[in-house]
Amino acid sequence: MTAKINSFSTLKKQQLFSLLFLLLFSIQFQYAQNLKFKHYGLSEGLPQETITSLVKDSLGYLWIGSENGISRFDGSQFTSLLNSNLKANIEGAQITSLLSGNSNLLWIGTAQNGLFVYNISKQKLTQIGNSNIKVMSIVRDENSTIYVSYLNDGIYKIQKRNSDFTISKIAVDLPQITYLLYVNNTLICSSDTGNIFTFKPNNTTKIIKLLKSESNLGIINKLVAADNTIWICTNSGLYKTSKDLSNVHKVSIKNHGSKYS
Repeated sequence: MTAKINSFSTLKKQQLFSLLFLLLFSIQFQYAQNLKFKHYGLSEGLPQETITSLVKDSLGYLWIGSENGISRFDGSQFTSLLNSNLKANIEGAQITSLLSGNSNLLWIGTAQNGLFVYNISKQKLTQIGNSNIKVMSIVRDENSTIYVSYLNDGIYKIQKRNSDFTISKIAVDLPQITYLLYVNNTLICSSDTGNIFTFKPNNTTKIIKLLKSESNLGIINKLVAADNTIWICTNSGLYKTSKDLSNVHKVSIKNHGSKYS
C-alpha cells in the first residue's frame, strides 16, 4: 500500500499537465486554429515550478498550488501567500488540491496539514478538521456542500452553518480514495487499485456502480467530466467512459508534430 501511495503522490504532479493536454486536445478539434503559449517560470515571478493544482476564483484570479504553498496570478504578476500573514499556517506545505467555492472561499488541501478554507475578501485562513492528515481530493455539489477524501480515512462532508462549518464522515465502506468527481447528485470515485465506482452520498451507504474494464487502468491521476463523458487520466494513458460507467475505452493519441506534444 505504501508503494502505491508514494507512486500516486509522484504521478499526481502530472495531473495539471494531463488536464491541460485534454483541454488543448478538445480545443484543437473544435476550432482547428493555431494556439499561442506563454511560459511562466521562476524568472517571471512564479515562486515554485512544481505545480500540483490550478483553479480560477469568482473574481478571475488564478490560484496556483505547488510543493511549497500557494500563489495568486492576476494576469501580470504572481503574489505568494507565503509573504502574507498566513505564512505560519501553510509555509512549506505541499498543496494537493484547490477548489473555488461560493462566497469568495478557496478550499485548500495539503499533504501534511489537512484542509483549510481561505476567505479571499477577508484574507482569513481557517483549519477544517484534522490537521495531521493528507487531503487527496476536494469537490462540491450544487448546494455548495464540500466533499473531501483523505488518505486512509475515507470521505467527509462539510457544510456551512451561518459563519461556522460542520464536518461529518460519510459512513460508507470504501477502498482508498484517490480522486473525487461530483456529477448529477453522484460521487464518482477512483481508488488506489485503479477502480472507479459511484455512490449517492445522500441516499445510500454502499457502492451502486463499479466500472468494469477489460484492461487494468493503472494509477488514476485525475477524472474530468465533459458533456456526457468522463475522461480518465492514468499512468498508462487516457481513457473515457460514459457518466453511468457503462463502458470504458482507451483513447488513441497521435503525435502530429507539435512542439507541445
